[in-house]
Amino acid sequence: MSISKIDDIAYGRGVSFSWFDGSFISAGRHRVVFEFYEDRFLAKRNTRNVIYKKEMDFNFRPGMVYVVEAIPERKTFQITQDKPVNFEH
Repeated sequence: MSISKIDDIAYGRGVSFSWFDGSFISAGRHRVVFEFYEDRFLAKRNTRNVIYKKEMDFNFRPGMVYVVEAIPERKTFQITQDKPVNFEH
């Protein structure tokens, strides 16, 4: 699964950045296009076969963590609020 656009910006450049275990998106209402795909490994190159895409509007709250799950049998995604981010140590 990946994010192909945020607010009509390819890969969300300027409003998000990727990290090894997810993506960080600035707080506020955003239109996000998620892709569910499979990688195909060929002898000379790898290709991405997009199974389905879904555009969703969502209001991301500051300081919160969200989990996005692909639901292949319904060709959709589910966004759930997980927990607040604790910046204090």
